[in-house]
Amino acid sequence: MTAAIVAGHNGGLAHTSHAATPGTACSTLEYIGVGLDLGTPLLKTGTRELCAPTSTAAGQAITAAGRVLQALAWAFAALFIAGLTGAVRKT
Repeated sequence: MTAAIVAGHNGGLAHTSHAATPGTACSTLEYIGVGLDLGTPLLKTGTRELCAPTSTAAGQAITAAGRVLQALAWAFAALFIAGLTGAVRKT
């Protein structure tokens, strides 16, 4: 989420054609929504439809960080479920 806020303030996020004012900078609340969308595997706020990464270096950093965060979140979720169900046993 912090990466979305920092990179968003540096031109990494802009409103899409679905927003009322396409191409303009997103608000801080929208940056937080994009950060939540990127970092949580099951929670989606829908903010990415209105505020998306740009083709700038900051926007590409948001996209790369989002992919890494999603992979880590899914891995942690899978480990949690495996531990909860007892799929992994101690020997």
